[in-house]
This record gives sequence, structure tokens and C-alpha cells, in this order.
Amino acid sequence: MLFNKKVIIVFLSVFILGFCFMSNVNAASYSVNETWDEDMIQDLIQTEDISDLHFNKSGDGIYKDISLTIDKSIRLTCDLNVTLKRIYKEDYDGFYITANNVSVSGFTITGYSTGIYSEGSNIQMRIRI
Repeated sequence: MLFNKKVIIVFLSVFILGFCFMSNVNAASYSVNETWDEDMIQDLIQTEDISDLHFNKSGDGIYKDISLTIDKSIRLTCDLNVTLKRIYKEDYDGFYITANNVSVSGFTITGYSTGIYSEGSNIQMRIRI
């Protein structure tokens, strides 16, 4: 009988620890390239549990007419010589940040009324405008 109690306790301990590890899933990192449009990138930000979003330079490095709302804590980075370039409608922001604890680094932003507009706090920016 004592053996059965030990087996049950060990089994429950392993089950509880396993459940804790399964429920502790971290947010993921994602990469996009110039073939992604504004809607595709915005959908990725909205629907995925994302902590980092990296803009790759796989072609000319120009992301045309991208205007994104950032409403969650995220780190936005890019390869060297990546540019957000507004061509058609100038009355937009490159990044409209409503979340706290957002980091934006490496981008060149041109043609927008405001490159980055933030309503959040603890925003870190290292960009070229």
C-alpha cells in the first residue's frame, strides 16, 4: 500500500510539472521581407503572440507604404539599409505606437507625416529619419 502512495505522488508531481512547462510558452520572433504588404504585417502583429519582429533586406530594402499600429509590447528591428518609404499618402505614421515598452531600431523612415507617433510609455527608438 505504501508503494502505491509513492507511485501516485510521483505521478502527480510529474504531471503537475509537465503541465506547468506546457502552459509557460513564450512569445515568438518573426521576420518579414519586402514582399510583405502592410495588411500582412499588421495581421501578423495582431494575431500572433509576438515579442520580436525583424524586417529583412532581401531585395532593395524598401518597404513601401507600410503604416503599422503597434498595440503590444514588441521589439521592431531591421537589417542595415531598410527603409520605410511612404509614396502615395503622406498623412500617415510609419509606426503608430499605442502600447508601452516598445523598441524600434535601425529603420530609415521617409515620406510620412510622422515617422513614429507614440501614445505609449517607455518607448526606445534608434532610427534614421
